[in-house]
Amino acid sequence: STLMADGVIINVNSLERWWRLMSRDFFVADFEFTQYTKRMGRPRGFFSEIIEIGAVKIDGISLAVTGKIQNFVHPHFLSEAG
Repeated sequence: STLMADGVIINVNSLERWWRLMSRDFFVADFEFTQYTKRMGRPRGFFSEIIEIGAVKIDGISLAVTGKIQNFVHPHFLSEAG
């Protein structure tokens, strides 16, 4: 069904779907990885590893941060090579 508001036709089903989505909490994650920075010769078998994880939980209505976490991770490859 549709709704007319200030001359704008709004699809009620789309509005309900949007509201259900926005009323949820969101989880946003950020990962930091190792990088090989020497100009030549990346070691065989080297791959990027996660070294830090950060995340926030955001309220879908107010967009306020309701929780956060940040942790460093000890990389496996660099710890053996170092």
